[in-house]
Amino acid sequence: MQRIFRERRRKRTLRSIADDLNREGIPSPGGATWHPFRVSYVLDNPKYRGAIEYLFRWSGLETHVLQPDAHEAIIS
Repeated sequence: MQRIFRERRRKRTLRSIADDLNREGIPSPGGATWHPFRVSYVLDNPKYRGAIEYLFRWSGLETHVLQPDAHEAIIS
């Protein structure tokens, strides 16, 4: 995962990151092939930055609550 963040900081595209991971035989977290949307999911996932996201539903409404600094960040 750190590699994905490092490559994105170098201004690499989602497609080029996914292509390199596939070429090197690195499986995605679910064991599938890497696609740009999977790379984007990793980059946008608040868990890697130490946050927890909660989803509350009531009376047909739902809201997301993000709790920053809930745990140590996996990616700095």
